[in-house]
Amino acid sequence: MIKFNNITVEDYDLDLTLRSGQTFVWDKIDDIWFGKTLDGLIILRQPSTNVIEWQTFPDNNNERLIQRYLRTDFDYQDLILKTKADQHFVRSLSKYKGLRLLHQNPLEMIISFIISANNSFGNIKTSIKKLSRLCGQKVYFEDKEFWLFPSITSLASANEDEIKKASVGFRGKYILETARKISTGSIIVPPVPGGYSEATEDALTDILLQLKGVGNKVADCVLAFGYGFDNVAPIDVWVGRVLTRYYGLPLNLSYKEMRSWAKGNMNGYASWVSQYLFELIRAKI
Repeated sequence: MIKFNNITVEDYDLDLTLRSGQTFVWDKIDDIWFGKTLDGLIILRQPSTNVIEWQTFPDNNNERLIQRYLRTDFDYQDLILKTKADQHFVRSLSKYKGLRLLHQNPLEMIISFIISANNSFGNIKTSIKKLSRLCGQKVYFEDKEFWLFPSITSLASANEDEIKKASVGFRGKYILETARKISTGSIIVPPVPGGYSEATEDALTDILLQLKGVGNKVADCVLAFGYGFDNVAPIDVWVGRVLTRYYGLPLNLSYKEMRSWAKGNMNGYASWVSQYLFELIRAKI
C-alpha cells in the first residue's frame, strides 16, 4: 500500500493540469497518477480540491520536488485579481478553474518539446514512452514497473537508429545532437532547482536557441514549463488563433511580435493566460 503524504493546495485541478499539453509523462491507474519524470517517479492522488496526496520514488518523501513541480507556492488569487478585466481569460477561468502550470525539469522539457514539433499530443506521449523504455531507468514500485524519462547522459550515449525506434522521425537527430552538446558541456543549460535563478529570460533564450531542434516556440515552452517564467506565451497554432480571434491581432504578425504583445498585455501572466485560452479555443468555445 502506498504511504502517501498530504499537501494543501488552493483550487487545484490535478486531472486537468496533468492532461494539459505541458507534460507528457503521466498516466492514471484507477484514481492514482504516476509521473515518470526525469527527477524520478512521482505518485499523486487528489481526494479533494484543496488536498493532494503524494509520494516520490526512489527518493522517498521528496517534498521539495513536489512543491516545485506542482508550484504550490504560486499566488493563484493574484493571477485572478490581475487578469479580471480580461473577458476572454475570465471566460476560460470559469470553465477551467484549477488549471495550473507545472515547474518541471528543463532538460526533460527540452527533449519533450523537440519531440512535440509538428506532432500531436497522443503521438508525443507514445514517443516519450518508447524513448523511456529504450534509454530510461526502469524502477519497480508497488509491484509495478515504470521507465523514467531518460537522462541526458543516457540519450547522448545512444545512436540515431536507437533513438528513431521511439517513432520520433526526423527529430531523432535533433535529440541526439542536443543531448550530446549538453552532456559534453559544450552548451551549459542551467539546472533546476536553484541554478537558473540569476539567469534572465533573454540569457536563457539565447542558450536554448543554440540547441538543435529548439526554435522560438520550443524555447518558450522550456521557459514557461521548465523554468517557471510566468510572462512567456509559447505561440503555437492554437495560441496564435487566440491572439488573432479573441484579441484582434493582425494575421501577418511574426512570432516575436505576437510574443511581445502577449508579454505586454497579459498583466505579467502571459504563460498562464495563454495556457487557459489554449484549452478554451481547442474546445471551440
